Amino acid sequence: MIISTRHFLSSVWLIIAALIATALFFALPAQAQEMNQEQTGYASWQTIGHHGAKMASGERYDHKAMTAGH
Repeated sequence: MIISTRHFLSSVWLIIAALIATALFFALPAQAQEMNQEQTGYASWQTIGHHGAKMASGERYDHKAMTAGH
């Protein structure tokens, strides 16, 4: 039986794809499990009364914009 180069290379790529898929199958659930860990922190909320006030960064607070304090 003679195996052509094209058939051999397609078989090699199929094996490589299967190995990558297997590695991702086992690696991704471990990362998802790490992401489900509980985290705690502090958050603040500014009222409309602070609109236009200068923040610590020097930027003016805009209650309609995505403004974050650090």
